[in-house]
Amino acid sequence: MQGFRDPIENLATVVHELIHIDSASHQGYLIEGTHYAPYLTPAAWPTLNNSTLTAAITPTDITALGPIYRQYILNAPNNTIANELDEINAYTQTIPFICANAPHQTAQHLRALTGHIALVDIYLRTLAKSFTNQYHQLTRNQTSRGALETIIANGYTALNTCYRAGILEADPRPIPKSSTQAFAATK
Repeated sequence: MQGFRDPIENLATVVHELIHIDSASHQGYLIEGTHYAPYLTPAAWPTLNNSTLTAAITPTDITALGPIYRQYILNAPNNTIANELDEINAYTQTIPFICANAPHQTAQHLRALTGHIALVDIYLRTLAKSFTNQYHQLTRNQTSRGALETIIANGYTALNTCYRAGILEADPRPIPKSSTQAFAATK
């Protein structure tokens, strides 16, 4: 139970969880009816996890992460960037529904999505700086890279959709993205 009372939020939460379940059962991120590999396949993703990542998180990062720092990073120490993408993917597909049907209830969902996107940026920064072999493997793995870039782009699309609808909390500009942009520039 996540404390939601609005029927729209409850429905979005059920769909969010069903996206996780469907993705896991098909071993592919479910994105608009298509399953994108490699999902959580350990060999396809860097082994850097939340537990190790915490040493690289700055006070500025904690601010950008919002509630994700305490609720997710500290409570899921074994999760990796692949798990982050799973969260972003599920939020990306449910937040536009909430923005359209219950705009007054979007704040908590938007903070979660922006926090997860910020966390991917922190993962990429830390990988590039301290885990260079894993970073280079990720940049060269076209399947993992494609999933990462697609899911992050979809996250920004969801935020922009809500922002254009007048929901100011969806403004994507404050999200740290320099490491994500640097990753996208590597070919």
